[in-house]
Amino acid sequence: MGSEHPQQSPALAVEFDFYDQEFQNEPHNKYLEMIDKCPFHREPDLGWHAVFRHADMMDIVRNNEQFTVLDNTGHYEALGIAEH
Repeated sequence: MGSEHPQQSPALAVEFDFYDQEFQNEPHNKYLEMIDKCPFHREPDLGWHAVFRHADMMDIVRNNEQFTVLDNTGHYEALGIAEH
């Protein structure tokens, strides 16, 4: 992976590459940016999602019916995000 392929949120175009060495060495500022500008990030190449706000994480943990991994479709509307 590495920094050759930074991921962006289509809605807000925030660059995010979890595997970038700069991020790995100093993640705090990027986490703050993601919380503010892109609290729910979809990594399309690998198929995973990152949720950056604590309240959103707690909603996901507490709501097994709406945020199930069984169908792997994701539930963007529950977080107020249009699916892309």
